[in-house]
Amino acid sequence: MESDASSPSPEDSPAGPQLASGRGPLGRLAGHATGLSDDVRAWLELRYKLAKIKVFERLDERGDKLVLYFIVGTIGVVGGLMLLLAASFGVSWIISAWTGWTIGALFLGFLGVAVVLFAVAGLFFAAKPRFGLFTSRTRAAVSEDRVMEGRAAGERVSSSDGA
Repeated sequence: MESDASSPSPEDSPAGPQLASGRGPLGRLAGHATGLSDDVRAWLELRYKLAKIKVFERLDERGDKLVLYFIVGTIGVVGGLMLLLAASFGVSWIISAWTGWTIGALFLGFLGVAVVLFAVAGLFFAAKPRFGLFTSRTRAAVSEDRVMEGRAAGERVSSSDGA
């Protein structure tokens, strides 16, 4: 019994831990490669799930913004229509107070507001303003003129330029 206790265990031997029977260096390498491929596969699956989650979060945020803009826009349109109605009735009241007409004043009030709105729309159309809604996606950071001033790729500087 003492001989069993004094003999070193296979794990304490100077050669390191002993391999299971039937597995050589090639078997160990295959086991490591299988483990590595399983880890890479699991990592790729997690990256795929994370990408899906990010895409759905972006879609959810954009959907929330779209609903919010729809609600605010609808309320704004209704408020704008009410404002136009109030302006039209106010102009018709002023016309009826000045002229004493009661029948044509309502028509003239609405006509006056419509003419003013068409004039404002015509000014906007003639001015052609740029609101910059898609500036970051459609315009280059460097203007085309500055790009065209530079040398072409591979073009050499001539010695007559001051050298």
